[in-house]
Amino acid sequence: MGLIRNYYQILEIDKNATQEEIKKAFRKLSLKCHPDKNQGSKEAEEKFKEINKAYQILSDPETCMIFMVRNLTALVLVVQLLLILLDEIKREYAEAEAQKQELKKQMLTVEMQSLSILLVINEFLA
Repeated sequence: MGLIRNYYQILEIDKNATQEEIKKAFRKLSLKCHPDKNQGSKEAEEKFKEINKAYQILSDPETCMIFMVRNLTALVLVVQLLLILLDEIKREYAEAEAQKQELKKQMLTVEMQSLSILLVINEFLA
């Protein structure tokens, strides 16, 4: 599962589903994944637990609102962390560019010194 559980997807319903649609989807899926119907299946057991959790959250408007606010808060925090990381990457990139420019200057200096030495050698040999 991703960073935030999508209880609407777990119940296979639209996020604008009515309480009746939520209840209907819960009943359908809980019957399908019930442990008594799928004895020994860990996957069905886990799915059944997810379905129950999704129904607990979505069937109570207050709990659903709390869930949505918490998820939005978590998403805002993730975005803030990503922005901090992006700033760090930009800073490191700028430092690398500055180092690159400094290395270019040093290379040009060495080239100029090498050419000067070659001119001196050329004059000496002439």
